[in-house]
Amino acid sequence: MSSIEARVKRRCETEHAETIERIGHCADATASMWPESVDGDRYTTDRNSVSSQLTTVFDRAGVRTALVSVLTDLCTHIGEPLPAQPVSAPPYVVISTTGPMVRATLPSGRLVVQFMIFEIDRSTADQVRILRKVNSGCSVSVTHILN
Repeated sequence: MSSIEARVKRRCETEHAETIERIGHCADATASMWPESVDGDRYTTDRNSVSSQLTTVFDRAGVRTALVSVLTDLCTHIGEPLPAQPVSAPPYVVISTTGPMVRATLPSGRLVVQFMIFEIDRSTADQVRILRKVNSGCSVSVTHILN
């Protein structure tokens, strides 16, 4: 992990812990209607509906708007303010099957922060499952791709 990635991750986890917690609660709400596995994890095989379900839940909870503020703060924190005002939609805020991500193109390179709330399980040959592990919360992954 580069020093920029470490600084962004630390800033995100300390200054934006409330947003991260809200993302985890939204994941729990989204997965609450999914079947439960024998180990207590929730899962779905309907990959196509996950992003749309998350978008709805995030919008109700104000998460996508909060993620715009998170992205702006993180870029300012590393001394690379965004060249334009981000919006709560692609390319700045993206809702994927594994969770939301924020991304920006900066003078030094591309910054991508992923908020991982679901796992992809490909252990069975016939079916891909999206998993919400018991007590998994939300983990943060940062990538900074240099120009």
